[in-house]
Amino acid sequence: MFIEASSPRRPNEKARFISQSFTAVPVKGKCLHFWYHMFGADIGTLNVLQKTAPGNKSEKIIWSLSGQQGNQWLEGRVALSKIPSISYWIVFEGIRGNSYRGDIAIDDILIKDGSCPTLPANADPNPLSTTPVVTTPFTLPPPIPPSLYNCDFEKGLCNYTQEHITDVFNWTRHQGGTYSGGTGPTMDHTKQQGVVRANGPGSLQHMLSARCLHIYLGGFSKPKEGTIIVTYDGCGENRLEFQLTSDGYLKWTKFNMCVSQRKGSGANANDLVLMNSCTEKWTFTAGGSLKHIPTGWCVMPSKGSATNNNKIVLSSTCGTDNQKFRWQPSKLHRDYFCHVLDVAFIHQLISTVIWQTSWYEC
Repeated sequence: MFIEASSPRRPNEKARFISQSFTAVPVKGKCLHFWYHMFGADIGTLNVLQKTAPGNKSEKIIWSLSGQQGNQWLEGRVALSKIPSISYWIVFEGIRGNSYRGDIAIDDILIKDGSCPTLPANADPNPLSTTPVVTTPFTLPPPIPPSLYNCDFEKGLCNYTQEHITDVFNWTRHQGGTYSGGTGPTMDHTKQQGVVRANGPGSLQHMLSARCLHIYLGGFSKPKEGTIIVTYDGCGENRLEFQLTSDGYLKWTKFNMCVSQRKGSGANANDLVLMNSCTEKWTFTAGGSLKHIPTGWCVMPSKGSATNNNKIVLSSTCGTDNQKFRWQPSKLHRDYFCHVLDVAFIHQLISTVIWQTSWYEC
């Protein structure tokens, strides 16, 4: 489940996702476990609320986190307030940030008996003390046991529904990446759906920086032979798709060009460039490095820094953290998505500011 922050969404709009009515929390307490993904330059806020009456009354924020938390699934936990004689609802509230790069996702909701500390500690809206921030790394969870309380969203919304009283837009059930580059997860948490096969096709992501391989100047149209490959924010678009073919060639699939070493002499000899013909073969090492078979050298960012528009080169070493890559799945075709936004603009007469946002995303 995720909130799509693209136009026509505006800053501070809310999407609220509500559980069924649960029986009272026993004195021994209950703990709400869930996984969240908050990646994007303009992430807003994810709140968890516990409410004890219909409408927007008698509700309390029990967990709240704002801003970018990295391109990874993280576990959240919060103890439900002990209310032995009153039924309650749980609400997941996503608040849109300042731009389309604000997709927030949740998955694998589980309620267990017993209390628990808030995770991460800085998500506690009413901290009693300063506790170090702790997060748990991604893991594949055990199967969520069937229950009215639990949901992995693999088959519908379970017993959760969209709230239409105080929210403006809805949470969306989706598997794989969100539609906007530079924000949102590329796969769900439960089954990691969207993980591509060992040799693609998909985006090639530099694991240390989370940036992906891009074609210099964008790759929207077919580039000249010799165009360099760089690292840049954003993964998953069709124009970023590569594949290691069965015969060992590394192809950029949008225009069926192959990745090669520039060669020659001078400082640029080890640049990776695009060529129309395929002559050089590649392989992935067991450690996740991309090796150029003719030289035995491996791919890494120039001068060790995977900043935006920094070129990719061959290095005589292999296996360092800065030389590890992984595949990320391609998302829906962005031309179609932009067309949908344009139609929305025409029919809804969206303001000039919203039009500019739509154009920038595409």
